[in-house]
Amino acid sequence: MSADMTGPKKYMVDGERLGEVVDTDPNGCVWLRPPGGGAEWSPMDPSRLREPDADELSRAQILGAPLIEAQP
Repeated sequence: MSADMTGPKKYMVDGERLGEVVDTDPNGCVWLRPPGGGAEWSPMDPSRLREPDADELSRAQILGAPLIEAQP
């Protein structure tokens, strides 16, 4: 399995679940993780994956952004 972890994050929607693509393999298997962390999953039907719309993508980018420590 391999995913480009150096490039921009890639998000997909599996039914109603929004996930960051964390791994793929040559057979088409995809592994997703909720933006910001959580348990990974592999879609039951990868053919039903779709690109997120603008609102979903914005939500994923906000949830997936690293938290920064507040400066006093």
